Amino acid sequence: MLESGTIDCIFIYKSVAMQHHLPYLKLPDSINLGNPKMEEVYRQVSVEVAGNKPGETIVQHGEPMIYGITIPKNSENSRVAELFVRFLLTDGGEILEAMGQSMVIPVISGDTSLLPEPLKPFIK
Repeated sequence: MLESGTIDCIFIYKSVAMQHHLPYLKLPDSINLGNPKMEEVYRQVSVEVAGNKPGETIVQHGEPMIYGITIPKNSENSRVAELFVRFLLTDGGEILEAMGQSMVIPVISGDTSLLPEPLKPFIK
């Protein structure tokens, strides 16, 4: 609807705007939910959304919007999965950045000793 001129503006991810060649405004880190270091600031705001049952609401607090990647333990081709993750952490980062997906280099969750050996050199 934005591209057809039916509406004048929408809230979407920067990456979506870039991929559709749409103009966009860059919001400051204090409100864009894109800076993991601003987590405490984001948590200061909340919104009530519909819950799972009629009349039920859930309070959602602000938090950084961060994507993640993993290799399932039962991956059918773990070697290719490792190569893909390695690509994302190296050359693929440039592609992601060009498409509006800023890299958080890297944020690791959980026990890093469980990472496949080929990926350990890429983790800080």
